[in-house]
Amino acid sequence: MVVLLNTRHRFVLLLLATFSCFSLRLCFGEDRITSTTPIKDSETLLCKSGVFRFGFFTPVNSTTRLRYVGIWYDKMPIQTVVWVANKDAPSTTPPVSFPSSNGNLVVTDGRNRTLWSTNVTAPPAPTTTWVQLMDTGNLMLQDNRNNGETLWESFKHPYNSFLPKMTLGTDNKTGENLKLTSWRSYEDPSTGNYTAGLAPYTFPELLIWKNDVPVWRSGPWNGQVFIGLPDVDSPDILSQVSYTNSCPRSFNLILVLKPISPQSKISKPVSP
Repeated sequence: MVVLLNTRHRFVLLLLATFSCFSLRLCFGEDRITSTTPIKDSETLLCKSGVFRFGFFTPVNSTTRLRYVGIWYDKMPIQTVVWVANKDAPSTTPPVSFPSSNGNLVVTDGRNRTLWSTNVTAPPAPTTTWVQLMDTGNLMLQDNRNNGETLWESFKHPYNSFLPKMTLGTDNKTGENLKLTSWRSYEDPSTGNYTAGLAPYTFPELLIWKNDVPVWRSGPWNGQVFIGLPDVDSPDILSQVSYTNSCPRSFNLILVLKPISPQSKISKPVSP
């Protein structure tokens, strides 16, 4: 059977197709949002390399309909979330993420209540900021008036995953010791009981804490390896290690994972 369309019908179909492409463009190719292009539930950002996606999700096997905003590997067959924004404030209604009137990236629920914000204390006007998902998996709030100055980035607010190019240690600007934090369970991304990070000792080492009590340690870093991990050959895992001690009790350890390892993720501690 052949269906013939008159000019009016063709115009309507073309108009619908145009609107459909507009609404779906954030699902297929966009890597940034601005104050005029927020993303809603079912819409996402995709980094240019196609490795990471930013948007809204419900954990696999979750019995709830709670919605979270986060970053995950796009092409892995099993849902692999590497960062969550509103981990302790999920939405029960369709959420929205956008640069707010004060320039911050915010997540609101269906009742326009703020669930999470980048909370930059002195951000510029919203018309000068944008949010971009980088190929590294880093979500960055940037200011276009200062050559793309980074105002906030998810790599400085890690959650349970350690990705290539991330830094563990003391943030030189805030003095905060950046650590990884476990999910409460595989179905619940709220803050768990375990943390992992670099202990600022004279000879720094990696520790896992349960409720702030150390339960595992790597042994001191001797410049090449953590001596408590004799079975771990650092050159087979790491392509670059950079350690700096910029001031007393301020340490930074940059571990660059080799491409064969897509991520290092902490869900449960290894028994000591």
